[in-house]
Amino acid sequence: MHQTIKTLVVVILATAQFEAIAQTNSSPASEETKQKEVYVPAGTPLVVSNNTRITTKNHQAELGDRFYLTTVYDVTVEGVVTIPRGSAVMAQITWRTGKGVFGKSGKFDFEMRHVDVRGQLIPLAGKFRQSGSGSTAATGGVAIAGMATGVGILGGFFITGKSAEILPGQQFETITASGAAIKIYK
Repeated sequence: MHQTIKTLVVVILATAQFEAIAQTNSSPASEETKQKEVYVPAGTPLVVSNNTRITTKNHQAELGDRFYLTTVYDVTVEGVVTIPRGSAVMAQITWRTGKGVFGKSGKFDFEMRHVDVRGQLIPLAGKFRQSGSGSTAATGGVAIAGMATGVGILGGFFITGKSAEILPGQQFETITASGAAIKIYK
């Protein structure tokens, strides 16, 4: 009987130690799941970088098309990273024209729509125009002179501008359109 009591005491102590270790190990996990909200005010700047080539060439960039960019830097408010570097930013083409004869370059406008912060969509403000290179005035004169000599359009001689494009890695600055309380996990 005396041996049974000793065994019981050892089991109780071992159980108590196991529970203490389990509570110690679970405390940081439960703290990690605690949420804190940090308010990001309207007008907070973000630098974003394009992920893929966007071009008006061969009608690849069309009105209404959406494309994604990525935040370049962490956005910090009150010493806390609220919008982490690498967050996805969605933009949308809102106007487009292709290149044309007489040196007319392709152009398109796009607007930043939102940044995705761990599933929370924060609206952005920012409208941009991308233009291809071209010189309508200079090339228009050449084409008109060419037509006068019979070479121009009838002879198959076209002078066109360049397609508008955004290259991967090209950066833009945008801002938050409105304030937002962003959930931070600690």
